[in-house]
Amino acid sequence: MGFRNLQAFNLALLAKQGWRILSNPNSLLAKVYKAKYFPYDDILNAKLGSNPSYAWRSIYNSLEVIRKGTRWRVGNGKRIHIWEDKWLPTPSTHKVISTPRDFDDFPMVSSLIDANSKWWKPDLVKALFLQSEASEILKIPLNLNLPEDSLIWLGNRRGSFLVKSAYYVAKELVEFEAACASSSNHLASPFWKKIWHVNAPPKIKIFAWRVCLDALPTMLNLRRRGLNTAGFCQICDKELESISHALFHCNHAKQTWSCWSDCPVNLYSPTCDFIDITSQIMEKGSSSDLGLLLMVTWSIWGIGTMPFIMMLAALLLKFGRLLKGFHKINVDGATNNNGNHSSIRVIIRDHTGATIDALNKSLPSAFPAPTIEAFALLQGVLFAVEMGLTRVIFESDDLALIQAVNSNENGGDLGHILQDIKAQALVFNWSIFQHLKRDGNKAAHELARDAKLTGHSRTWKGVSPPFIHQILIEDML
Repeated sequence: MGFRNLQAFNLALLAKQGWRILSNPNSLLAKVYKAKYFPYDDILNAKLGSNPSYAWRSIYNSLEVIRKGTRWRVGNGKRIHIWEDKWLPTPSTHKVISTPRDFDDFPMVSSLIDANSKWWKPDLVKALFLQSEASEILKIPLNLNLPEDSLIWLGNRRGSFLVKSAYYVAKELVEFEAACASSSNHLASPFWKKIWHVNAPPKIKIFAWRVCLDALPTMLNLRRRGLNTAGFCQICDKELESISHALFHCNHAKQTWSCWSDCPVNLYSPTCDFIDITSQIMEKGSSSDLGLLLMVTWSIWGIGTMPFIMMLAALLLKFGRLLKGFHKINVDGATNNNGNHSSIRVIIRDHTGATIDALNKSLPSAFPAPTIEAFALLQGVLFAVEMGLTRVIFESDDLALIQAVNSNENGGDLGHILQDIKAQALVFNWSIFQHLKRDGNKAAHELARDAKLTGHSRTWKGVSPPFIHQILIEDML
């Protein structure tokens, strides 16, 4: 009969009171509540407190509606956290999806704004974010006076709170809580338990839950709900855009999944939907396979027509895997027992983990450990350039060196070496430098023993050094 969800409608009305407190901090009501419940913060970060009043408890329970239905409008950027807050004009999540990078002790949006020109710092933005995100950020207009940041409501163009739009936000929250409760008592509770406990961000798990309930706004679902659309995929325009088509069968999705060479199941079966594929992954694969499946499907849905290769490479790397065409390079350095000379070693592996090239090199004299490690990393970069590699991951057990390379600083005694490493790395289409614990760098460490004992430089191309075969086999297991 068209009755509204009364619980959601009640939450929307309560959220209106919370919005009034947030938008009118000088009102008497706002001052009373602030003095008692959130004296040092705003209402969205308030705690329930001990012995709260019935009115405050009710308003507090509705604050999630405001959090979900708002985003920040950038003023001076001092209150907006780059990686955690919603501030982008992108309708999917309004959050940054680029990999977080350490470039500031307090990564606030204000660090991206030039206080003199009253505009964005384009070079910094392009360096920190994916190309699509950088483009969106540079389009965000800024006030010349750089006022305080403010929250705007997403339910309408004016950015003002309306109970009507808040009701739909509250309705989603109520239905989500009900689904979570029902899924825990469902006959397939082991399935849901694995979904909710997978090693992935909460938004990935919520996305998987929505996919399982066929709750994504695909063109086909929008047509079923009465929208004036043909229902065909907007990317390929060849088939109706169901969830299975969007995530697995569209050409750009197939291109992405083809990079997962050791996937334990068939992702392209026309008779299997997302739940079937996920269940098969749970049965035949590992927990990391499940996490990878959910994260890549989320990426395919959220990014649309963008190239996926680099994002998939980063996701696979998170789970200890490499894409075909990518190479991992381990470097290490040491000084012989007599202290007469130092040596460096480099091992190059392909996506299967097999060693395809190796090098050890004796240096003319003994150097301090930090210097040797820096030379080893530089030699690894040069060796990769010589072998014509284009997509590489460099690993060293010297944490300080990796942090220095990934930073923008080139000072200190090794600054010129760091500059050389970064300059040479520009040749690659894609490269990262990451730390590896010493236990994981056994092959490179063993290779150094040869250089330490013989004092000679040697190179193996197309084959691996025979005296480290056993270690390489153990690393691949």
